[in-house]
Amino acid sequence: MAISPVNGAGAVPSDAPIRITFDRPMDEASVASHFQVVPSIRGRISWPSPRRLVFHHVPFQPAHKYEVVLSAGYRDASGNANPFRHSWKFKTETAPILTGSSPQDGATGVDPAASIVLNFSRGMNLHALEAALTVSPPLVYTLQQTPGDAAQIMVLPQGLLAANTRYAIVIDRDATDLDGNHLRAGAFVSFETGPAVALNGWITFTSTSASGSQLWMVDHDRLPRELIPVPVQSYTWSSDGTRLLARSIDGTWFVLPLDGTATPLPISGQWAQFLAPEQGYVVLDGDQLEILKGTATIQVADGVTAAAVSPTGLQVAFAVPAGTEWEVDAYDVQVGARYRLFTVPSQVAQLTWSPDGQWLAYLLPGSSDRAQLRATSLRDGTTVTVASGRVSDPAWQADSRHLFYLGTTSTQQGLVTKIYRAAVQPTELPSPTSGIPSGRLSVQTFSPSPDGRQIAFVAATPTSPGAVWVMNADGTGLADLVGPTFSAQASQIAWNPG
Repeated sequence: MAISPVNGAGAVPSDAPIRITFDRPMDEASVASHFQVVPSIRGRISWPSPRRLVFHHVPFQPAHKYEVVLSAGYRDASGNANPFRHSWKFKTETAPILTGSSPQDGATGVDPAASIVLNFSRGMNLHALEAALTVSPPLVYTLQQTPGDAAQIMVLPQGLLAANTRYAIVIDRDATDLDGNHLRAGAFVSFETGPAVALNGWITFTSTSASGSQLWMVDHDRLPRELIPVPVQSYTWSSDGTRLLARSIDGTWFVLPLDGTATPLPISGQWAQFLAPEQGYVVLDGDQLEILKGTATIQVADGVTAAAVSPTGLQVAFAVPAGTEWEVDAYDVQVGARYRLFTVPSQVAQLTWSPDGQWLAYLLPGSSDRAQLRATSLRDGTTVTVASGRVSDPAWQADSRHLFYLGTTSTQQGLVTKIYRAAVQPTELPSPTSGIPSGRLSVQTFSPSPDGRQIAFVAATPTSPGAVWVMNADGTGLADLVGPTFSAQASQIAWNPG
């Protein structure tokens, strides 16, 4: 006879069935009438084969001793009675407990962007835990097991936690582990958040789904969270990463501090950016470039096709027609003075300032397949043609020596767009790198990380029309940040600059 659990076993799972394997076919009714568990527990007997008995039951009590008894007189299939009493004992596992959390109980100054992690002594039933867990003040969240560890449960707020707020998490005994055991005792965790800080290392992106367009945030934990519930069509971060300047679906603009409420702005237009603190905002409304400072609106120029704010936030570069040529001018927002930077032979698009403030990159669109990507030094006027062809969307690497840009080529599968990297210093040939990422992913838009080491980008997959990815600047370490269950289509993407 073989038995499970074996005699003397400890920490037996509360939902483990009792199994007995006999050395011959048995009289099922006779065995069942002589079978007993002490203390008694409700269950049923099944016979997978004439030699094997399985007793399925409601969960055992945790940390209890049980005895299985086959009293004398049970018969085999031939009618032979066994004259001996058989019994064996075992002890069940202990009840689960909360072993720790992050933030720890009593923690202060917690980052409002933090996720909450609960550590249990055993794997937990998510549905039972969700019903047994409350958070105050009320919080919209989802529960998720850490991949590969059912005992570690992540409480993922839908957005940011409120700044400078004390949170309390209460878990009552109705929470159960995967074996059906209730918590040994209720659990309590309390912590206090600190002030809002920049979302250092987070990637933000807009997405469109059946419910509208939202702004999301995700980091290398690959757990996307809705940053703000207000639908937006475009946005930009302040230089310190603590405020959003966003354009609503209806075309209105607002400013949203991470620790505050949205403030509408009296501006319209297709493009706007933060200026330096206390200097207001720059707006491109059609071809009209304006500065909004306090309640005053300053008209800077008309006929503008592209504009960019310097790293200091104190100058705005912009492109305007000048006779048969085009010129790129600058406006000093403190002095209120406009001056010429350089001229180019044709229309300018997609201006972008290098992080050190010494270069401007821009696109001369030309025809759809003959665009030129150039960079001009603001120190000596040197101009470098970085790339030409189907190129667009220049973005500086943090070293101010290299540009990333999108390039589109024809393949047997059709047009494919990749990210390229090229030097812009006159002492180095542009010599673009091979397009990244490798493979069949076609990039729609991208954003280099503030330190220049990584690139976040949006690319379509067979299961998602706009998935969010990240990779190293050399194309290695490719990772999908949102996973196949994220059904919304991502569009604009940006790293938080904090």
